[in-house]
Amino acid sequence: MHNTAAIIAVRMASTRLYGKPLALIEGKPILGHLIDIFRKVPEINSILLATSDKKENQIFVGYAKKNGLPCYVDVGHDEEDVLGRLVRAADQVKAEHVVRATSEGPIRYHNIGDAIRHHIKTGADLTFTEKLPGGANVEVIRLSAMKKAYELDKKYHCAMVTLCMNEHPELFKIEIITPPKEVQRPELDLDVDTESNLLAVREIFKDAERDKNGFVKVESAIALVDKRPHLKKMLADGRKAFEGRIWG
Repeated sequence: MHNTAAIIAVRMASTRLYGKPLALIEGKPILGHLIDIFRKVPEINSILLATSDKKENQIFVGYAKKNGLPCYVDVGHDEEDVLGRLVRAADQVKAEHVVRATSEGPIRYHNIGDAIRHHIKTGADLTFTEKLPGGANVEVIRLSAMKKAYELDKKYHCAMVTLCMNEHPELFKIEIITPPKEVQRPELDLDVDTESNLLAVREIFKDAERDKNGFVKVESAIALVDKRPHLKKMLADGRKAFEGRIWG
């Protein structure tokens, strides 16, 4: 058995959409949709939120408690030091592996369990699925590798959680999973970073096909966006400069 924890880094502050993890889609916060997805993955042993000690972030402590989850508060550390926050949160629950996803992405590709199993079977330090739309992926990371990256250089004490591993492939074992061609759409974003993104994702939730668990299928979201050019434009409004493998 391997202790695998899904850790969601959350904060209220954002330059373009304040409090986006709690923005509502179908009456539920984006964060709630992500938690629901993780709860359906048998390979995940625990789910917790990880936030900073800024007063505005206390709302996540209450949200976690209401939803039966622990919330790690990173007292006395820089809010931008997300890698360190995840390391410290993982230590709290004695995790060996961390499943990480951005807190503003309510649509995820369905292979999370497969990715975890592949990650453990291959002894990888980092496993991710390439070429998916932005916001649809998760990363599976070995905690010992995260600690190694954190100790390597202080420049990696930042929100770019897997930057060190991607910059130093000679030091880390990285497994890349290539999905079917129909979901290889890295030029699209399915996460929420602006009000325009939020409106687009709400429309996708309203009209896209669901899987057996009631989650929006990435394939269906892509098909809907291709049929509705205005959605593609609204989603492109939030495209960011590089901030790490899946950060943003």
